[in-house]
Amino acid sequence: MEDRSIAVWDMQSPTEINLRRVLVGHDAAVNVVDFDHKYIVSASGDRTIKVWSTSSYEFVRTLNGHTRGIACLQYRDRLVVSGSSDKTIRLWDIECGSCLRVLEGHEKLVRCIRFDNRRIVSGAYDR
Repeated sequence: MEDRSIAVWDMQSPTEINLRRVLVGHDAAVNVVDFDHKYIVSASGDRTIKVWSTSSYEFVRTLNGHTRGIACLQYRDRLVVSGSSDKTIRLWDIECGSCLRVLEGHEKLVRCIRFDNRRIVSGAYDR
């Protein structure tokens, strides 16, 4: 069985690394995490994105919408972009938890994704 948790480590130095907290909430394997000073964001095969507070490690909200497992995401400012085996890319507002857009065009699993202020670039198993 896959581990469905997220380990948060404190890295004081390359030789001093300590486990700070384990976050539990997904119902399937965690495939990707991203974070900044405000949120830790995780995505799973359970079709959800979970948002956690970086400072308190408390659960904040779940982003629901993908119909199959989520393989990739990137979090930046108040936006999350996610890619799934449902062949879609979703753009989310992390503060209110809403899906802003659903992008279609891939024919297979969306495996990797990156975005900046002007572009979203995605890679998928459809060549």
